[in-house]
Amino acid sequence: MTGDPYCSALVMKIASRCNINCSYCYMYSFEDQTYLQQPKFMSQDTVDILLLKVKEHCLRHSLQRFFFIFHGGEPLLAKKEFFSEFVEKARRTIDTGVKLFFSVQTNGILLTDEWCQLFIKYNIRVGVSLDGPQAVHDKHRVDHSGKGTFLKVLEGINTLKANGLEQTAKMLCVINVDTDPIEMYEFFKSTGIRSIDFLFPDLNYECLPQHINLATETRYADWLIKIFDRWILDSKSTSPIQIRRFVNAISLIMGKSTISDEMGSENNSVLVIETDGGIESIDSLKICGDGFTKENLNISTNSIDDALSSNLARLYYKSHNSLCDKCNACQVKEVCGGGHIVHRYKKSNSFDNPSIYCNDLGKIYTHIRNSVYEILKKYELVEA
Repeated sequence: MTGDPYCSALVMKIASRCNINCSYCYMYSFEDQTYLQQPKFMSQDTVDILLLKVKEHCLRHSLQRFFFIFHGGEPLLAKKEFFSEFVEKARRTIDTGVKLFFSVQTNGILLTDEWCQLFIKYNIRVGVSLDGPQAVHDKHRVDHSGKGTFLKVLEGINTLKANGLEQTAKMLCVINVDTDPIEMYEFFKSTGIRSIDFLFPDLNYECLPQHINLATETRYADWLIKIFDRWILDSKSTSPIQIRRFVNAISLIMGKSTISDEMGSENNSVLVIETDGGIESIDSLKICGDGFTKENLNISTNSIDDALSSNLARLYYKSHNSLCDKCNACQVKEVCGGGHIVHRYKKSNSFDNPSIYCNDLGKIYTHIRNSVYEILKKYELVEA
């Protein structure tokens, strides 16, 4: 592998529209309106060019693994044939010893037995967005007429389970600190899905959380700490739920590496492909302004390496290792990694800031580190 920046995963916007209208969505609910200029679906011509460029990139950087994430909008608005043809073409085209992985991130509403059987056949892992019980979920995740989507999502999750996908599926939940964290944890356990990622809301210094003073309050950390303490007690069960943020933090504390754009010190080797073939940095950066992620790059005329040379892609790639002074002096820097680059943005000085969630990140990761130390000390694996 060369020492140059490389891409090991593509988030593919195969559909540029969505069948619901979440109030906090970074694609449709902030300043950026560039989706209106996009084709509604990715074409087969774009797919063909994309796969050739991925093969070229894998060979140039001697990559052994590559990840394709079907995304949107809502990716299940695309036809089932798009998925089957993509996977089959990818395996034929990228025949260079690279192991390919496929996943899809969906709101769950369109899931059917037929979709599930397709995912099983082509080994496509499924992620579903769910924010909690009905009253919590339906506060923000509504359809275009303003009606809550919880019951339809729950039906989709039950379809996943009926097809035996609960062990490999995962859920994404945007944290709502006005909820009871233990009730939320018990609810997610009850769904039967064994993996969940709790996400901080995608906001920054130009659009701060409402009704929370991040300089004096640590409500996100306090919420996560209550779940972490219960989760640790449950971890001795035969089938504990996997909470990605906690698992990654423990791995980093134990000196292992982990790949996450929200923590750690690894480079972020992910790019986005829009439906028209546009190559961009991570899509949540759209909250920074209209057209913020646009850098005049397209898979039809540019290589993946061209895209990695763009200013924004380089910033994202090195975001855990290009930190402000406060982050560099922090005791949990190796775990936190400065947090998500999206949460550091300010118009006056770009990303040269700590995360807006800095106090929360410091508190939760310090708590996890101390808890891990106490467990190790209990079993005499470290000196008292």
